Amino acid sequence: MYCDVPSIISETTSLPEVGGNAAIYINPFSVDSISNAMLKIASDYNLRNQLIENGKNQRENFSWDKTANKLWKSILKVTQT
Repeated sequence: MYCDVPSIISETTSLPEVGGNAAIYINPFSVDSISNAMLKIASDYNLRNQLIENGKNQRENFSWDKTANKLWKSILKVTQT
């Protein structure tokens, strides 16, 4: 997402929360799932551009500053109880 390319992401763990609507989700254990996603991005210009635009928006939710701020707030909360 950060490099303005469409993302293909595993549908497992918390990755869908990170990717939001900016990715195609695949079964990481299925070659067909992975190859279908790659073909879809390669052949569908509109989808590819929509994923890139969605990625630009989605990546704003994640930054080192935001992560550090959340961590610091958690540390303060725990140490002040």
